[in-house]
Amino acid sequence: MELFTKRLHLRKLRIEDAPLLVSLYGDPDVQKTLPQPEPVTEERERTIIERQRSGPWTKEGSGMFAVFERDGGAFVGCCGHLFWDIDDVHETEVAYAIMPQHWRKGYATEAALALKDDAFERLGVKRVISLVMPGNVGSEKVAQNNGMEIEKQTVLLEKYHVNVWTVERKS
Repeated sequence: MELFTKRLHLRKLRIEDAPLLVSLYGDPDVQKTLPQPEPVTEERERTIIERQRSGPWTKEGSGMFAVFERDGGAFVGCCGHLFWDIDDVHETEVAYAIMPQHWRKGYATEAALALKDDAFERLGVKRVISLVMPGNVGSEKVAQNNGMEIEKQTVLLEKYHVNVWTVERKS
């Protein structure tokens, strides 16, 4: 599965993407913006990619994507749909992480808009969320640009306080 935007190419993660994910999730600036319960290693990233091939993401018809610039093919980051039970409600998250050298270029917003549309159209969900660490102004702006409003704060993975941003599908 692939998605294309004006400037980006989103494709399903592959095992050979593990080093790219280590460079992304191992970056200290990126780590400040995301809950990271485990150390970032190639083995961990390969395991996560394999799990997505056979886990609930497959059943739901989605998962995570590697993001590249269409012009030149530079690795931009990772994004996709994650599925959570938040306060006893099954939710579909529009998730994104972008390499710092690509921050403030609008790439996260562009990818998030494509994922939101995909979730509404292909997955048929009625609403999507984004989970944002408090104080992550960049991700808050992406959520706002994606038509989202903050709904509440919750605890993720029994440890991380996150703000839940939501948007409903328009009829």
